[in-house]
Amino acid sequence: MLCCFGTPARSAQPAPLPRDQSVVMASNSANNFPAAGEGGADRALGSQQRRVRRRCRRSAQVTEEREGPGVVLAARWRGAYGAAGMLGSYRTIMEEKVSLHPSFFTWADGSRMHLFAVFDGHGGPEVSALCRDHMHAILADELARAAAAYRKEDQQDEEAEHRAWKAALTRSFVRADELGASGVPRGTIGGSTAVVALLVRGRIMANCGDSRTVLCRARRAVPLSEDHRLDRPEEMARVTAAGGVVFNYGGVLRVQGILAKTRALGHTLLKPEVICEPEITITARSEDDDFMILASDGLWDVMSNQVACSAAWKCLEDKSSNVGIVVGHEEEVRCIRAAFELTNLAFRMHSRDDICVVVIDLKMRG
Repeated sequence: MLCCFGTPARSAQPAPLPRDQSVVMASNSANNFPAAGEGGADRALGSQQRRVRRRCRRSAQVTEEREGPGVVLAARWRGAYGAAGMLGSYRTIMEEKVSLHPSFFTWADGSRMHLFAVFDGHGGPEVSALCRDHMHAILADELARAAAAYRKEDQQDEEAEHRAWKAALTRSFVRADELGASGVPRGTIGGSTAVVALLVRGRIMANCGDSRTVLCRARRAVPLSEDHRLDRPEEMARVTAAGGVVFNYGGVLRVQGILAKTRALGHTLLKPEVICEPEITITARSEDDDFMILASDGLWDVMSNQVACSAAWKCLEDKSSNVGIVVGHEEEVRCIRAAFELTNLAFRMHSRDDICVVVIDLKMRG
């Protein structure tokens, strides 16, 4: 089954969660693939028939504005986004979820922050669904704490701001890990990768696992995250130092012979080898930035970064009126078409895993 859709901008900021409440990564179920247990939607995803569910809402365009006397947002972001997902050929239920939350938080200086994420579940959809449903609220809570601490600092420079953002993201992943672990039946292997793009002036990336984000800059692919797998020497060294045993099954290295990724959320049986600590990078914006692709390994296992960027670029530049998939605002439709095309291309390149793609257009194309 293939799903393709756009989502409306939601400017409301979620209420902070209590600090003592155990919570993990999540997004809003209204703007996502169905969560496990959502009745008819779940049964549809489990169907062996290849039905296409199509829906489109108003254009997801976000514009920064002046907020209050004397407060000017430090950056403007206008863009559109769309997402598509395809059930893997050997799956019976979609384990991957997306989180799409433009303007979900306002930083200390009035800058709007925008959250986009992909969660790739394994061993079941429980942890990825929890991430989808709560990560934006967890992160908003941690950013509120970080903003309060930042305001008290003597020197409110860029370095201090970056430290605050990174600390909030790290704490959010820890809380997401705890929540995810609480949703996995005892004695079973279940978890989720998480790749999070936080857009605010500069671009902040947090990655835990083997989902990936790629930026298209002047039509060239620029990776913003690096996969957490055992073919990275530093990850292999960390896992073995923690007492982990690595097995090679069919050419795939696996922690304890089970998991091919070295970082994920929600695991209990594979700790301390598999950790939830994200790698966080901050990339400065450029006038040459075109769009971003967030996707699960179902895409990247069969497709290079540059091939994905080239395919998406063609869709975003296509000004044909006969879009053929959905109806809606032109900019949003192009993002949906790009995400749709990438999932189909991965399938044609023999990907058999679940595929989940988010395309974020950083330019308003006329």
